[in-house]
Amino acid sequence: MKTKIKQVTAATFFALLLMAVGIKADASATKLTNANKAKTTLQVEDWMIDETIWNASEMSFFTYETDAALKVEDWMTNHRIWHTHSHFNFEPKIALEVEPWMTDKATWAITETMAEKKLTVENWMLDSKIWE
Repeated sequence: MKTKIKQVTAATFFALLLMAVGIKADASATKLTNANKAKTTLQVEDWMIDETIWNASEMSFFTYETDAALKVEDWMTNHRIWHTHSHFNFEPKIALEVEPWMTDKATWAITETMAEKKLTVENWMLDSKIWE
């Protein structure tokens, strides 16, 4: 998991670096250069479905860091650790009870005074000066 996060972080940093290097900002240019170009349809290209590109195990961009192998240690299987109750003060579990307020019809009845008002369109909502 740690390796995947590092790979994604490195790829994101690399992409941002490429974008930052390729940007040339010119504040005086305000006209759109691509406004008159016709939109082209999207095409599926060979690299988009190539398994060697998208298979993470074959990527050679990053060095792989593996986690240490998990091992069963002595304390994990020690009978005295897991079956000793003298170290803990356990509180007895109290059974759940149905209380009177839970079944009282007056508690759950919704009256007209409790219901929300209906929404109405007010004059300020339609005022074009506010929404310009």
